[in-house]
Formats: sequence, structure tokens, C-alpha cells
Amino acid sequence: MLAGVNSDHCARPEQGRERSPSPQILEAIRGALWLDDQAREHLYRLAAPDVRKTPRETVSGPLQQLLDGHTTAPASVLNPAKNFMAFNALAEVLFSPCEVVDNLARITFLDPAGPAVLHPMEQLRRDDRRRPAPRQWP
Repeated sequence: MLAGVNSDHCARPEQGRERSPSPQILEAIRGALWLDDQAREHLYRLAAPDVRKTPRETVSGPLQQLLDGHTTAPASVLNPAKNFMAFNALAEVLFSPCEVVDNLARITFLDPAGPAVLHPMEQLRRDDRRRPAPRQWP
């Protein structure tokens, strides 16, 4: 109730039940969380994927060449806000079922295809942790 609106209105966007929260709800959340201008802009980008579909930042040519040369696994570059800055071809295929590929948090929590896309990656991480460590020779 800190935002001055019904708690369900604040929870719906977080839970992915609301695809386009009103500006009033977003402003209430911004005020309750004391977000600065940069965080406010990020909140609005997360809430409205059509506002900006491509990341504002780009990677250097050599870094993009490195990504493109990595052909055995999906690879991407994220900025601190978890916005995608660049992909290799396999990452583009991996995220192709997603509605908008601009932010990893959005895909994780709001995109209907997110669990299907990201769950296999988590399974690979779990499998990798179960694998015994390589034997160290003296």
C-alpha cells in the first residue's frame, strides 16, 4: 500500500499478469521505490517493450567479431541493466521464440516463452555442477 494503489495492481506487472500497466501505476511504483530518473526510465522500458525494441548501446566491432566467431554455444553481451547489446547467431536462434528480445529480466519474468527458453540453460548449469571436478595431478 506504500505506492498508494491496491497491492494487486503493483503485483500484477511483477507476476506477468499485466502486460501494459498504466502510467499511473508505474508512477506509483516509482514513487514508492524512490527511483531516480535512470531507474524510472528502466521501469518504463520494462513495462512497455514497444517503446524501444533495440538496445541503445552497441558493442565494438572486435567484440561483435568475437561473438560471431563463437559458433559452438549461444553468446550475448548484456549491459548492467540486463539489456542485450549484441548476440551471436546461436543466441538469436535461442531467443527467437520470445516476443521481444531486449532485456533478460523481461524474458525471464514476463515473456510467455521465457521458461521454455531459459529452463534448458538452468538444467545445463545444474548438470555442470554435478559433474565431478577434473582430477588434479601433482
